[in-house]
Amino acid sequence: MLAVTIALALLVSGCVGGGAVASSWPGLSVSGDSVYVAYQQQVHSINLDSGVARWSFPAPPDPGASFFASPIPSEEGLVVGSYDSTVRLLDADTGRERWTFSNAADRIIGDALASGDTAYIPSADSRLYALDLSNGNLRWAFEEAAGGLWAAPVTDGGERIYFGSMDHRIYALDASTGEQFWTTPAVLGGAIAGSLALAEETLFVGSFDKKLQAVDAATGEIKWKIDTQAWVWAGPLVADGALYAGDLEGNVYAINAADGAVRWQIQPEPDEAVRGTPALQEDVLYFGTRSGTLYAVSARDGAPVWTIQGEGELLGSPIVAGDKVIVAPLNGEALVYAFNAESGAQVWSYQPARP
Repeated sequence: MLAVTIALALLVSGCVGGGAVASSWPGLSVSGDSVYVAYQQQVHSINLDSGVARWSFPAPPDPGASFFASPIPSEEGLVVGSYDSTVRLLDADTGRERWTFSNAADRIIGDALASGDTAYIPSADSRLYALDLSNGNLRWAFEEAAGGLWAAPVTDGGERIYFGSMDHRIYALDASTGEQFWTTPAVLGGAIAGSLALAEETLFVGSFDKKLQAVDAATGEIKWKIDTQAWVWAGPLVADGALYAGDLEGNVYAINAADGAVRWQIQPEPDEAVRGTPALQEDVLYFGTRSGTLYAVSARDGAPVWTIQGEGELLGSPIVAGDKVIVAPLNGEALVYAFNAESGAQVWSYQPARP
């Protein structure tokens, strides 16, 4: 466990210090019939059905670029943050750059949140930036957090946004003005590197203190907390009254969202970290491990459905899109893979052409 923790911590911490060489897993998203992936020197658009590339930005690749945050679809285009502290809006159809925002003081590690006409950008400089999606102009910046922001905020639908910080706190802000409604009244026990999950006026969070917690979205008061076997890196998934999360020792949990009671717990690969957020379709839960294995298990009891041993490391979150499960491994033979959600059979893979 210690080796896994140190390796993953160094992987990201090496990306946030001044002058450090960027190294991280690919950022992945799906919208409509397109898969978008950001990795190292480029952002790519891929046809979901065929795996054929539509465009890559920039073309040719920029040797100085470092893209890793997921491209986030919005009404105006794709919002993409990068390790050069720049946020870009790309045309989703062509990949053409429409605007840039370069006023962040440190790298953009976490994904953006696109809500209405605003993009909310978490930065390693401890600030949350609200940008006008039409032109990239700054609307406001929240500067009260005392630690870096490594993951996308979440919204209740427009009035409030919520995010966790590496300073061990959760913040609730007015989405229009950036005014703080509350922060957790006591410092939570560990840094928060993943996004929060929001359901039934409750925020769910995993952290580096080996805990999963439920927080009242109206007040910031803690409703319940349970212990996990190791750090919880990514945000949990909440669906149909259940919470699903993995930890860095390879445990996967299904928990009652209302009271924190554990429904089931499995550890298919001891000490092989489950770093990403699981994905759910109907009654099947999908998650990947650091060994590169993609699992499909029953959401009811954790029983195995199928397993695929792939290449590289599955450190990001899988995405279920229709009848496919999409993953983007670190150091795989291909950049993106699509598997049949029912059988696990590979449908296609995508590897960018060498310049």
